[in-house]
Amino acid sequence: MNSAGSVQAGLERALASLQSGDPAGAFAALEAVLRLDPDNFDALNLSGVAATRLGRHEDAVALLERALALQPEHAGAHNNLGLVLRLLGRTEEAVVAYRRTTELAPGYAAAHANLGNAYAALSKHRLAIASFEASLALRPDHADTLVQYARALCRLNRTRAALDALDHAVALAPEHVEALVARGDCLRDLKRFEESLADHQKALQLAPDHQLLPGSVLRRQMKLCEWGNFDALVAKLATRIGRGEMAIRPFSSLQIFDDPYLQLTVARTMSFDALISPVAPALRRAGGKLHVAYFSADFRAHATMYVMAELFALHDRERFRISAFAFNVGEDDEYTRRTRRLVDEYVELDGLSSPEAAALSRERGVDIAVDVKGYTQHSRPGIFAHRAAPLQVNYLAYPGTMGGGQMDYIVADRVLIPSGTFDAYSEKVVWLPGCYFPRDTSMPRPSARPARRAHGLPEDAVVFCSFNQSNKILPDTFTDWMRILAGVEGSVLWLYADNPGACANLRKEAAARGIDPARLVFGASLPQREHMERLQLADLCLDTLPYNAHTTANDSLYVGVPILTLPGRTFAGRVCASMLTTLGLPELIASDREDFVRLGIELGSNRDKLVEVAAKLATNARTSPLYDMPRYVHGLEQAYERMAERHIGGLPPDHLAIAP
Repeated sequence: MNSAGSVQAGLERALASLQSGDPAGAFAALEAVLRLDPDNFDALNLSGVAATRLGRHEDAVALLERALALQPEHAGAHNNLGLVLRLLGRTEEAVVAYRRTTELAPGYAAAHANLGNAYAALSKHRLAIASFEASLALRPDHADTLVQYARALCRLNRTRAALDALDHAVALAPEHVEALVARGDCLRDLKRFEESLADHQKALQLAPDHQLLPGSVLRRQMKLCEWGNFDALVAKLATRIGRGEMAIRPFSSLQIFDDPYLQLTVARTMSFDALISPVAPALRRAGGKLHVAYFSADFRAHATMYVMAELFALHDRERFRISAFAFNVGEDDEYTRRTRRLVDEYVELDGLSSPEAAALSRERGVDIAVDVKGYTQHSRPGIFAHRAAPLQVNYLAYPGTMGGGQMDYIVADRVLIPSGTFDAYSEKVVWLPGCYFPRDTSMPRPSARPARRAHGLPEDAVVFCSFNQSNKILPDTFTDWMRILAGVEGSVLWLYADNPGACANLRKEAAARGIDPARLVFGASLPQREHMERLQLADLCLDTLPYNAHTTANDSLYVGVPILTLPGRTFAGRVCASMLTTLGLPELIASDREDFVRLGIELGSNRDKLVEVAAKLATNARTSPLYDMPRYVHGLEQAYERMAERHIGGLPPDHLAIAP
């Protein structure tokens, strides 16, 4: 066989090997071809594909670049280069390759979809949507593209359009696992929790080894208060976590496990093990001021802003420059507008990739980047992996460790993170002098007190209360609440009507524990000011474990309603104890479950004692650091100054205790 014939035969063998799933055989055949014809475009292009499938990504890039030097307008080779660049994490370069592909071949549907996926990975969701739409115009029934299109729509809160796309995808491919997962997520956002659970349960049946589905199914059952197999699911989940598997999202783990070390293990599965940009920029302190930037998607009507809005106004502008770096995904309301007024600079990060957002932060001279999202919904931990600032701080919204190297400090207090548990946190711990939790005291306490009958409450009964979301109510907590109701004749439990399924299941669980379901009263969602007014109608709030009431507890105490808590072992489970300690009300902190029930019955059965505790709360609240926001902000600023002093002095981050 002549040389040309050998080359052609080698190419045919390589192509057959690739099609049969043998990239190693294909690569060997192509090496032989390239020895005969080193500048053979087809051999170089196919070698790049084979090397990609073998995991030899750097070799693949080199081969594809050689191929493109020979035929720079070959769309397929540009697409192949984009694929391997994505695998290498060189996503910006992959975008360039995919864009060139679509320019050369506008009818190449897969390339448009690949470009959309690359844009989505860079958080450029509007561009991603445009690319997915271009792909779907060419092949409207491609399930994988429909799924990714829907996920991008969800990131821009276009949830109903996303659901339409996912309904189409599931109709095309009823056993498409990722379509079911994405539709379940979409249905959750639309508060259609039973349907969401059904989709995720089906997906888990189809893919029992799927990384995050076990935790997702459990979380959806918790939202509906479906507890029939709760203990068994938790045990299975703990086993998978113990094996180092990525089985649950970190925020969900906070609501299930009362173990800070297990929560650290979960966080590590999601974290950046090392900083992508490990070298911290120099701290500038321009004009003698520390530039502190708060990063969040929740500069809007959200629980986070209900407590921290006043903080922006109270920062000392002689010593600090304050910025808000927002990824609100286009939302704009009174809290957004208020934030814009109160900060020195409001920067929108929508459409910027994590590297771009971090670079912008560095360009703006941010000295301390404060992450007010952690692993909560719409968080952007990648920004901090690319070093947005010399110092990076985990603060407020995520009550747990980030688990990796991107954050230097976590803001807490002595109650939240006792010194013996510092090693459960990847960050260095900063103890504020009082409670770590702020309060927007510019919102006045309610002046009006509505009638109980307006909220379906009995006029003379003791009203216990918990306005936490239903997924915080776990079986042991609910059992203890029912024991308290049983011990206080005629009392009722006032709960947040989170969703109809949860309300029905809680009534069923009450009956199973011997309590008349009519003694559960459910309150609908109300605007914050109206909610604060109605809270005054409760006599005693009952806390949850392992994830305490946080903003809801602070709200209750702010309007003068005591709360009974049982602290756990984790940050999330000790927030209420921190507030009560700062308020000087240790008598409301139970030592164990039996003590919690005993105290609940004792206070509910003794109206005079309950009035006495409420009076003490009212008195202490007037002088307590818990609601002294100037004092709180001063302590937080001291923490920032101490962090900066260590950094300027060439010292690494270390645990800090801020003096009162």
